[in-house]
Amino acid sequence: VRHPLVHDEWVKTATSVDIYDFTPLARRMPLWERSEGGIFVGDRGTGSGMHVDQCLWSNIGRNWCGFKLFAIWPWEERLTIPNEVGKGRIFHLPLSPEEEAWLARAKVL
Repeated sequence: VRHPLVHDEWVKTATSVDIYDFTPLARRMPLWERSEGGIFVGDRGTGSGMHVDQCLWSNIGRNWCGFKLFAIWPWEERLTIPNEVGKGRIFHLPLSPEEEAWLARAKVL
């Protein structure tokens, strides 16, 4: 479909607008992917588990409820943290001491 605000842009998305439409800083991102912005409908305890993004995506914070945790670990830990935590792990509240320790090692949370 045509984007509701940018009529010469074709998109497959579940949202009418995103951050790209509201801030000029978004245009400085190396990749802003909004052509296929889908939707995830879940329930308590569901969501996307721990994973490493393959590039600097723009799919930030499209949560309507719940929490989205974003962490950046030091470059030196780029392989150890995912191996220790395990791909797909979902962090549930309250966090375990082990989960708190992993997050404490992040540079940005």
